[in-house]
Amino acid sequence: RGAPALWSADRIRLGGEEVLLTTIHDISQQVEAQEKLRRSEEMYRLLAENVTDVIWTADVDLSFTYVSPSSERIFGWTPSEWMSKPLRDFLPPDSLEAAQRMLRDEIGGDGAAGSDALRIVTTELEVYRKDGTTCWCEVAARMIRDEDGTPLSLIGVTRDIAERKSAEKQKARLEQQLRQAQKMEAVGTLAGGIAHDFNNILFAVIGYAELCLQDITDEDHRW
Repeated sequence: RGAPALWSADRIRLGGEEVLLTTIHDISQQVEAQEKLRRSEEMYRLLAENVTDVIWTADVDLSFTYVSPSSERIFGWTPSEWMSKPLRDFLPPDSLEAAQRMLRDEIGGDGAAGSDALRIVTTELEVYRKDGTTCWCEVAARMIRDEDGTPLSLIGVTRDIAERKSAEKQKARLEQQLRQAQKMEAVGTLAGGIAHDFNNILFAVIGYAELCLQDITDEDHRW
C-alpha cells in the first residue's frame, strides 16, 4: 500500500542540458491530521444539528455568532434570525435584565467568576417564540477567556423546560389544594369538638331542667 505524497517537478539546466528535477514529500501525517479534523467537524455538525437542546455561541455583547438548527424546532426562529437580531427581540424585559446581569457578573471577574475558567452559570429565562407566545428555558453558559483572563465570548446550551414548569405549577396547585383540605379538616374537627362539648353542656342543662320540673307543684303553675 502506497503512502500519500506530494510530488513536484521543475526543469533545470545541468551541465548545459535541461533535466527534470523531481521532489517527493511524504504527507501521510498531514493527510491523517486533516482526516481526523474532518471527522471531528462532521461529528460536531451531526451533534449540533440533531441535539434536542440549542447550542449557541455569542460575543461579549450578547450577539449570537452561532445557533444550532434545533432553535427553529423549539422557538420557530431560524439560526440566521437569531444571529441577525438583538437579544431584546427574543427575551421579555425581566429575562433580558437577568441575562445582562449574568453577563456583567461574569465579565466583572470578581470571586468565582474570575477564578474558575470552567465556571458554568445556569439560569432560567423566558423566551419569545416566533408565533408570539413564550416558553421557559434553562440556559447554561460559560465565558471563554484568553490566557490573561480577558473575556472573549460565550458558549452555552438552552433547554426548553416548558413541561417541567407546567409540572411545577401543577404540583404547586395540588399542594395548595392539600393545604386547603387540611385547613378545612382542621376546622371540621374543631367544629365537631365544639359541638360535642356544647351537647354535653346542653345535656346537663336539659337534665337539671327536667329535675326542676319534677319539683313544680300545681300551686306553682298558677303563677
